[in-house]
Amino acid sequence: MLQYRVCSQEIQRNAEETHASKNDVLSQNKDLEKKIKILEADLVQCQANISAAERARQFAENEREKLAKKLSNAASEAERERRIAENEREKLAKKLSNASLALEEKKRLDVRWGRALRFIFVKNIWKIFASQSNCAKMVSKLGILRFIL
Repeated sequence: MLQYRVCSQEIQRNAEETHASKNDVLSQNKDLEKKIKILEADLVQCQANISAAERARQFAENEREKLAKKLSNAASEAERERRIAENEREKLAKKLSNASLALEEKKRLDVRWGRALRFIFVKNIWKIFASQSNCAKMVSKLGILRFIL
């Protein structure tokens, strides 16, 4: 019976150790389940953060593309306006050159007309002198004529 008692005590001790081990395992299991739930919540939060970051990246990329298009359009528009201004400048330079040439021609013609009119004037004066018989008047008028010319 002693053997039985020793065996019984040993079984009892083994049962208690097994029960304590089982309680430790259950406690560890609960702790691990809590950690798993926390990690799952962290995973969900990380996935949400990744989604938000991806949306922000796509938004920023779209904004960058819009700004690049605006910049390109603005540069094209500026280049077009520069070409228009350059064409206008060239047209105005041609008009100025033409006006300058026309003015020079007008001045040249005015000088010619002036000479022609003076010649006609002198010719008419000489006709008047030729018709006059008094030499004194002719000399006097000739002096006036020199002053005019």
